[in-house]
Amino acid sequence: MKSIVRKCPNTVLFLVLSVSLFGPYYLKLIDPKLEPYPAVILPSGAFKAWNNSQQLHAQTIEVVGFDAKTGEEKVISHKELLGKVPSHYFMNILERRFGLKTEDNVSRKYHQSTKQWLRNRLRRQGLKEQKFIVRQVNFRIDKSTGIHSHFKIRSQDEIILD
Repeated sequence: MKSIVRKCPNTVLFLVLSVSLFGPYYLKLIDPKLEPYPAVILPSGAFKAWNNSQQLHAQTIEVVGFDAKTGEEKVISHKELLGKVPSHYFMNILERRFGLKTEDNVSRKYHQSTKQWLRNRLRRQGLKEQKFIVRQVNFRIDKSTGIHSHFKIRSQDEIILD
């Protein structure tokens, strides 16, 4: 046994890991709620998608600003808005409305500095500084053409910075 481990350590490690990871995978196959936490099986993407023969149905979150010159809506990437803030914090930041919830027990000074920071981020992108919108959007992708269609806004939250 020791000679096999010495000759093929990577193969032995592969077999041991495969066997140990099969258990959590099997539990997930039975029922996704049984998957151990922290998850051994990593997520496959940023959102869930529903599939049929012709189209792919999905949901996403958009951050929308308004062009300073024309007033037209412009979708802002999370990275452009948050800068150096890691993107995996984005959902938590959204849930707390960027720290601007009225029921948050934080000082007025903190709210003002957060609003100023967000106004600066919008201004740098040539957008109006007064407000931006966070939307949950349903959309379809035609599998044959790859074209996005049928945008439907599920919810919309306006963040006022004045």
